[in-house]
Amino acid sequence: DKKDEEDKEELTPAEILYGKVEDKNSEDTNINADIDKRKDINNNDKWEKPVNYMRVSSPYSPNRYHPVEHKYKKHDGVDLAVKQGSNIQIPASGIVEFAGEQKGYGYVVVINHGKINGKTVKTKYAHLSKINVRKGENIKKGGSVGLSGGQRGTKGAGTSTGPHLHFEVHENGIPQNPMRYLKN
Repeated sequence: DKKDEEDKEELTPAEILYGKVEDKNSEDTNINADIDKRKDINNNDKWEKPVNYMRVSSPYSPNRYHPVEHKYKKHDGVDLAVKQGSNIQIPASGIVEFAGEQKGYGYVVVINHGKINGKTVKTKYAHLSKINVRKGENIKKGGSVGLSGGQRGTKGAGTSTGPHLHFEVHENGIPQNPMRYLKN
């Protein structure tokens, strides 16, 4: 409704990924208590995959050839080829910082997972066909953030060439290779 439209906050991409979570230490939103206990995310305690994917269609890269813009540029995430409408699940509990549309990415969800090994960890899910969460929502590990999209010309696809999930992981605001977080 009109009031909801007025309450929507316009955020830049940087604010979406690096902004602060309000009340993250309050009793009902303490996400650190729900995060899996892990000694080192690089060893045996990696996350489950956010989606059952067929293949990595585009890896994390500091210099990837962009298939739509036809130029080399940084790719802060990994593209996981999936069927249109596949369920996307978060690998660790967190608070939804952003759920909406973002230029180039189409429908996007950003989750703040709190501190893991002393670093603030956030994940981004893009090119969704449907969003199942709202900003400020506390979501548990395995919860669905939405459905995959990316089919060119469909609602929420952004600049995409086919169905996939664009998945990013940031530590203290710095993009990381998401594959090092995921189980094989």
